[in-house]
Amino acid sequence: MDPIGNMLCCLRNGQRAKKTYVCVPYSRVVWAVLKVFFAEGYIRGIGRASTQIVIVFKQTKGGVPVLQKMLRVSSSKRRVYINSKNMQPKHAGFSMRILSTVKGIMAENEARQAGLGGEVLCELL
Repeated sequence: MDPIGNMLCCLRNGQRAKKTYVCVPYSRVVWAVLKVFFAEGYIRGIGRASTQIVIVFKQTKGGVPVLQKMLRVSSSKRRVYINSKNMQPKHAGFSMRILSTVKGIMAENEARQAGLGGEVLCELL
């Protein structure tokens, strides 16, 4: 299975079960995506324990999870690319896309500032 899709599925299932944290199998791509989630403030923390990554959820004061909807955009069968000129904020700026660029995995706003395009890995709403 796709490691990014697996991670997003584990995050969704953990939040629905009202868990405080979940563990996913370690992958360099998953680790890089989670570092972007942490830098953008969507999760409280991440840690690595041998072959697992521990992800601690972040919630608002009302107990609502910060990550509401996570979509896997590109897959092995259908790659979705976007260039820096066509990057427009979606949903009035309340969403974020994670891109795989030539300079590494980064958030959409960071890629736009650097003038880079790339493959859209996932989208957070």
